[in-house]
Amino acid sequence: MGNLNVSGPADSSSGTILAGGPRAAVTRPRQTLRTAPQPPASPATVPQPRPVPEGSALEFTVRFGGREIAARITREALEDHFGAAADPSTWLRAYLDHRARIDRAVGQMVQGGVKEPVTIRTWHF
Repeated sequence: MGNLNVSGPADSSSGTILAGGPRAAVTRPRQTLRTAPQPPASPATVPQPRPVPEGSALEFTVRFGGREIAARITREALEDHFGAAADPSTWLRAYLDHRARIDRAVGQMVQGGVKEPVTIRTWHF
């Protein structure tokens, strides 16, 4: 039998000859970076919005400036601007549907020097 002459770089660790030379493309499976899931906010730190006992407002908490701000929005404001009805069960839906706007109003009031608990009234919108 004759000698086999193969040209190309050799893999020194295994003694095998690599096809394609030093510039051959190496394909590796792509890895997707994943972030760890964030735990939901604890009910102890962010209480669920709820009607106040006298039924005139919905109380809730807003995170602002690294702290939690106690706030209320009046029934009148929820009805006038956010589609709530006289029934308190509609207040929570109205708040959740418009939370960003309502929470932003609380932040603006805190920046303006209003002390806690912040009460949002219909004329704030």
